[in-house]
Amino acid sequence: MARVILVTVPSSEADHLAETLVRERLAACVSVLSGTESHYRWEGRLQRETECQLVIKTADAMVEAVTARVHEIHSYDVPELLVLPVESGSEAYLAWIDDAVSGAGMESTQEVIRTLADAAERKPEPEAEPTPVSPAAHARVGEQRIVLLGPPGAGKSSIARRLADRYGLARLATRELLAEAAKREDKSALEIRDQIAHGRLVSDERATQLVRADLEREPGGRVFDGYPRTAAQAEALDSFAPVDTVFYLNAPEEVLLERLTSHLVCDCGADYGPARPPKHPGLCDACGYKLYRREDDRPENARTRLAEYREKTRPLLFHYRDRLHPIDASASPAEVFASISAILEGKG
Repeated sequence: MARVILVTVPSSEADHLAETLVRERLAACVSVLSGTESHYRWEGRLQRETECQLVIKTADAMVEAVTARVHEIHSYDVPELLVLPVESGSEAYLAWIDDAVSGAGMESTQEVIRTLADAAERKPEPEAEPTPVSPAAHARVGEQRIVLLGPPGAGKSSIARRLADRYGLARLATRELLAEAAKREDKSALEIRDQIAHGRLVSDERATQLVRADLEREPGGRVFDGYPRTAAQAEALDSFAPVDTVFYLNAPEEVLLERLTSHLVCDCGADYGPARPPKHPGLCDACGYKLYRREDDRPENARTRLAEYREKTRPLLFHYRDRLHPIDASASPAEVFASISAILEGKG
């Protein structure tokens, strides 16, 4: 059952508290009603203060966690929370509320409460430092256009971020470009949101438009994460930004499905899976916020993505056959990255 929680907060705290509850997926939506005039008697005197009313929409199972988080942030010693059941409404909307606060992999609401306080202060343990890259290799690789091919779940995004950090490459991630485009309020944004929600690839033309615009804004070396995905996209890329090196990251399908369906992400950009689980279930090591599963990583959509990859993306292996380097992506991210770095720096 969905619940609505009402709480009055100082105006200075309203936005922070609302954003925290939504970011941590404790609430599906928080409405901030400003300009609430509160009249009360304090220490024998009549007081008046302008405050904000928060209308918090969440699931029944999260009420205790929301209450704990509000008490932790709120400046009042005992903030009053009024919890009301939602007796009726659109079934789709009520289902959205449940879905928006689910998928974090938490064993129980009590676990949320126990770990919220210390999670925000926790810092991720640094990985072992890689072998320093020589100035010559850094300059040479930093000017290249590198494409990472591979099925969903192969770890392309993780490797792309590592390559960008090591060689000063700009990372071009079509998932992020599409996410930005989907925020617009127009017909194309609605189509993009629908395609992403069902695990389908966007059209070649639309993906290429976004990529070309990004390259025009910032020329130079690139690591392509998620583009090209079809032969038509590869041919288009050849016409305005020829590729230097291509890596094909692959793993058995059972490994890919396990990774995809166990994949959790955070709004700060961190992601987790079987090879890199969070220290506390459901909470980000980097910022302490609540993790969630992307819509296209749900089991039914993960299978759709893999099937569409097999149909549309595998022809790229033939297209790039003269500059293609196969990589075993079933190894750990550190091992995969070491293999790729050795090839780029002429050591492999």
